Amino acid sequence: MLPFPGEYTDAPLKLSKVDGSLAIAYCGDPGTLVFVDMWVARRSNTARGDVSFEASGSAEIVTGMVIETAALPAGLTVTADSGYPPDPDNIAVTLEVDGVQSFAQFSFEDDVASIEDWQPDGWMRADGTYSEEPCG
Repeated sequence: MLPFPGEYTDAPLKLSKVDGSLAIAYCGDPGTLVFVDMWVARRSNTARGDVSFEASGSAEIVTGMVIETAALPAGLTVTADSGYPPDPDNIAVTLEVDGVQSFAQFSFEDDVASIEDWQPDGWMRADGTYSEEPCG
């Protein structure tokens, strides 16, 4: 698992669900978002993941912005959406803002049967801890 810096410098991302869909909180500097993707690895095959969601384009992004897979910012277009497999092991998220890619890998407990079953306790950091606020 990758470390999650407390100052939001290297991987300024958190993961949660908003209205039943996965959402990413961006806690970095404002800029232009041009790319977001999510890879999901399954416990039955953790050696490789599959692209479950990908979007590209150009959208202004600010600190604290929540990017929902079901409601992308204007200017981004979904280029892949295959849904999420059952029995997830982890989700790797990459965002590119102003030419800088931020990456975080979120690992799930063994009792999460599916993304639909996951009930987050707020916003998940890559280290597995949670905060109530998206960038808190």
